[in-house]
Amino acid sequence: MKQLYRKLALQSFILFTISYFSFMKNQIKKFPLWGLLFLIVGLGASCTLVDALKPVPTALPPETQTGANTFGCLVDGKLLVPYSDNSNIEPLITELQSPYGGLLRIGGLFLKENNTKFACGFIIQKHKKEGTYRLYYNLQEQINNNGINPNDWANCIVENEVYDIKKSQSNFTVEITKFDQKNYIVSGRFYGTLYHEKDSTRKVEITQGRFDVKFQ
Repeated sequence: MKQLYRKLALQSFILFTISYFSFMKNQIKKFPLWGLLFLIVGLGASCTLVDALKPVPTALPPETQTGANTFGCLVDGKLLVPYSDNSNIEPLITELQSPYGGLLRIGGLFLKENNTKFACGFIIQKHKKEGTYRLYYNLQEQINNNGINPNDWANCIVENEVYDIKKSQSNFTVEITKFDQKNYIVSGRFYGTLYHEKDSTRKVEITQGRFDVKFQ
C-alpha cells in the first residue's frame, strides 16, 4: 500500500511540476489543486511521520528552538497544526537544500478522513542566515528566468480554496530566529496576508505562525 501511495504521489508531483512551469510561462493560469497540495506536502527530504492514533491538536505548539519538529499557525483565527489520520501521509514537510543555506521549504497540513481541511507553507529560495525574509512574487523575474520560478513562495489551502502571494497586495513574512548549521535546526515565526488565486477581494490572515524543525 505504501509503495502504491508513493508511486501515485510521485506521479502527481511530476505532473504538477510540468503544469507549474507551463502555468508560469503563460502568465498565471490555474494551479491544479493537487499540485499546490504537493508543493506544501511535497516529497521533502526530511519528514516527520505522525502517528495516526494521536489526538487531534487543540492548541498551537510553544515557540521553541530545540528542533522539536513543530509547526503551527492561525488561519483567520482557526488553528492549523500538522495532523493526519492517514499513516501514509506525512503532515509536516521540511526541506533544506544545504546546511549552509539555499532553498528552505516548511509547511504543514491538517488532514482528517482523507479531507484536507487546511494546508499552509512557504519557500525561501536563498535562505542563508537568521533574519527577516519578506516573501513576494515578481512575474517579470519569472519571465526573465525562462519560465522557471526564482521567487520565494507562500500559499494556503482552506476548504479546497487556494490563497497565495501572487497578488500585489499580498504580504508574507518569515522571521528565522535560529539557524543552527551544526545541529541542523531552523526555528522562527511567520505571518501575513494571502489573497485568493482567482478573486482578489478574498483573503486570509496568517497569524501566530511558528516552526521549530530539525533536518536529518
